[in-house]
Amino acid sequence: MNTFSFKSLYLSALLDFKKGGDFFSYTNLYGNKSGMLIGTVQDGIREDGIIIDGNREDGTPNEVSITAQTHFNANGGNRISVANLYDGSYIYLREVRLGWKGSGNLAAKLGLEALRLTLTGRNLWLIHSNAPNVDPANITNSIGNQLGFEGGALPPVRTIGINLNVTL
Repeated sequence: MNTFSFKSLYLSALLDFKKGGDFFSYTNLYGNKSGMLIGTVQDGIREDGIIIDGNREDGTPNEVSITAQTHFNANGGNRISVANLYDGSYIYLREVRLGWKGSGNLAAKLGLEALRLTLTGRNLWLIHSNAPNVDPANITNSIGNQLGFEGGALPPVRTIGINLNVTL
């Protein structure tokens, strides 16, 4: 947490980061399989299918198209595979506070010892992530020793609040 002050104003910010740690994403597996994610519509894959790279047994290029459903089912389907394994690294702007400390004269005029007003925002910006469609900082929906699995976790709630602190 860094805090910067100028006269009666102050600004503080908290950056949160994690480097490394892979996780498996059920959200991406089922999103691709059901056709809900952007990758399932790019280049007309839903309508035209996809030609798998490679050659036939006789050495000629493969020109056979498979359906998007077949492609996404084979490339992940209902099992854990590398197709939905992602790096869990991230950089997050976790909290920002902008505040004002009432001067001693103002507080005294109001019959107070101190006065402070703060605007706070939390979970404001996922600055960097290597995982599409999910928040790698929010992979907490496992039970027991099962770590590294994401399965439909909701994104964290962004909150903005105001705080008035009065000391009598």
